[in-house]
Amino acid sequence: MPRIGLVLGAGGPTGHAFHVGVLKALEEATGWDPRTADVIVGTSAGAIVAALLRGGMSPRDLAARALGETPSEEGQRLAAVLGRPLPAPKSEPWSWSTLFATADLDYLKRALRRPWEARLGVLVAAALPAGRVATDHLVGGIARLFGDRWPLGRLWINTVGLGAGERVTFGRAGAPPATVAQAVAASCAIPGYYRPVEIDGGRYVDGGVHSPTNVDLLAGEGLDLVLVSSPMSGGFDVFRPRADAPMRALCRFVLQREMARVRASGTSVLALEPGAIERELMGARVLDAGRRREIIRGARASFRARFAEPGRRRRFEILQPAPAVPAPGPQIRRAAAPTSRVVELGVPVHYVDYGGDGPAMVLIHGLGGAHVNWMAVGEDLARRARVVALDLPGFGRTPTEGGSASIHANRALLARFVERVMGAPSILVGNSMGGLISLLTAAETPAAVSGLVLVNPALPAAPGGFFDPAVAAIFAGYCLPGVGELLMSGRKLWLGSEGSVRQMLDFCCVDSRRVDPGVVAATIALSQERTQTAGGNAAFLSAARSIVSTVLRRSAFERMVDAVAAPALLVHGTHDRLVPIAAARALAARRHDWTLEVFENVGHVPQLEDPEGFVAVVERWLRRLGGEAGALVSCEPVGRPRAHGE
Repeated sequence: MPRIGLVLGAGGPTGHAFHVGVLKALEEATGWDPRTADVIVGTSAGAIVAALLRGGMSPRDLAARALGETPSEEGQRLAAVLGRPLPAPKSEPWSWSTLFATADLDYLKRALRRPWEARLGVLVAAALPAGRVATDHLVGGIARLFGDRWPLGRLWINTVGLGAGERVTFGRAGAPPATVAQAVAASCAIPGYYRPVEIDGGRYVDGGVHSPTNVDLLAGEGLDLVLVSSPMSGGFDVFRPRADAPMRALCRFVLQREMARVRASGTSVLALEPGAIERELMGARVLDAGRRREIIRGARASFRARFAEPGRRRRFEILQPAPAVPAPGPQIRRAAAPTSRVVELGVPVHYVDYGGDGPAMVLIHGLGGAHVNWMAVGEDLARRARVVALDLPGFGRTPTEGGSASIHANRALLARFVERVMGAPSILVGNSMGGLISLLTAAETPAAVSGLVLVNPALPAAPGGFFDPAVAAIFAGYCLPGVGELLMSGRKLWLGSEGSVRQMLDFCCVDSRRVDPGVVAATIALSQERTQTAGGNAAFLSAARSIVSTVLRRSAFERMVDAVAAPALLVHGTHDRLVPIAAARALAARRHDWTLEVFENVGHVPQLEDPEGFVAVVERWLRRLGGEAGALVSCEPVGRPRAHGE
C-alpha cells in the first residue's frame, strides 16, 4: 500500500472552509478517504480539520455539517458528540499596560543580540501584545471527542513555543504531553488576538507563525506522496491585483521552499492551492466566517474540475487500490506488451516496463531524449534481462515540478529508482547524457550498479582533440543566460515538433532513414505532448549546462572514472558528431578492463541506427559476464500501470 501524507495549512475560518471543499472534491474524484492517510499534519485552521478527520469525520460529513445538510449515520453520531460550534467569547478588557506589553520580551532581547537566528513570524508573535480572547470555544467539541487520548493514526499539530521561539509539533515524538484539544487550541492561537495557550508550563501560539503549512516536517518520513492543502498561498494575477497578493506570494515562497526539501528526500508533493475563483470567494479577511458555505461549494466544484484533468488523474492513481500482483514463479516474466508505469520519487517518474527475466537493467536516455529512444531494442534486450526505460525529470512524461534537471540531481534520482523499482543492483544502459549519469551513479552510489553499458556517453574531448565546431557553438549558446532560452524557444517555434525531431535525428544519425518509422512517429507524438507541459526548455538547459560543466573538468572526470568498480561495455559510433570516437578510445585506454565495441558508419545513437547489432553486442557482453551478471535477481515492477503510448 502506498504511504500518503496529508498536510492541512493555516488560514482561519476561510481556510477551514477551503480544506473541507478540497477534501470533499478529492474524496469524490478519487475514492480515497483522507482519514486513512499515514500521517496528517495540521496547522491553525488545518489543525481543527486534521483532528476531526482523525476523530472519524469524513469530508462528506464535514461538508454536510457546515452546509446544514444531513450527514451520514456515522457523521450524525460524531456531530452529536461535537455539539454545535460556539461563538467567540468577548475579549478581556484592555489596559494601557496590556496594550504596550509584548507577548515575549525575552525572545525579543535574544533576537536583538543574535538577529540572524530570528524568524520573522516568531518576531511578530513575540512583539505583539498577548491576545485577550480564549480559544476554548474552538476546541470544546474536540475535547469531548478525544478526551485525554490521542488517535492511533499519526496526528501532528504545529505550534510555536513563545519561550524558545521554536516550532513544537504535538503528537510527534519529543513534544511535551498535551491533549488533542490543548494542541489544537494552541495551534489556533493567532498572536495579538487569541490568548497564548499554556501547556505543561510553556506558552504556545499559532503554528502558522513558523510556517503556513509546515510541510517540511514530512521530509525523510518515507512517504510515497504528500498532499498539501494550502489556503494561504496561490497564484498572482497581474491583471487583477488584490490586497492579499503580497501575503499569498510570501506563503507560496515558503511553501515551495519546504516542498523542495520533501522532494529532495525522495517523496513526491502535490500542492492544492486556491485558484482565482477560490481567492475571490475567500477575500483578504481570513477570519471572516460569513462566506464559508460559498467557499466550500466553490472549492469543491473548482477542484472537481481540476482533478478531472488527465495529468491530475494520473497523479491520483496512486490513491486507488493497486491490483494484486501474483507471486513470481520460475517462468520468464514477460509483459504481453511494453507497459507504461509511474513511480513517485519526489516527482512522478514515468518509465516503460519491458518485462523479461535475468539481471535488472535500466535504460537511460540522453539530452532531449525519452523512453522512446529505446523502443527499437527494449523488447529484444528483455530476452536476457529485466528491462525498464525511464524518463528523467524534465524529459518525456516526467515533470520536474520545480526541481533540478541537472545530471547530479538525476544521478540521485536514478539511485532511488534502482532501489525502489528494481530492488537490486542494476546494469545501467545510458546513451549520451544518460551514459554520463550512469558513470556518476556507479562512482558515487556503487551499491546500485552491477554493470554499465555506455552508449556514446558524454565525455571530455580526447587529449589533444577537439569537439565539432558546430556542436561547440551550440552548447556555448545553451550555456549563455538568455541566449540558451532564446535558442530553445526559437527552434521549437521555427521548426515545430515534427521538424525539431527530424532535425535532431539528422544531426545524431549518419542516415536517419535507418531509424524505425514507428520510433520516429512515437518521438514526434511525444514531442507534441510535451508542448503542453511547462518547464521543458528550462530542464533541457539545466541538464545541458551541467553536462558542459562536468566534461570540461577533466581531472575530476578522470577521478570519477577511476572510482568506478563495475564492469562496463563501451559502445560508440565512428561518425558521432557530438562525442568524437577519439574520446571513447581515450576512455577505453584509461580503463583497460572495460570493453569497447565500435559501430562503423554509425552516429550518436547506435540503438536507433543499428538496433539488431546493438542488441547482439549487449547480449554477447552479458554472456561474457556469465554468472556475475546472471546471478542478479530481478523483481516485480513498482508503480501505476497504464497502456503504452497513453
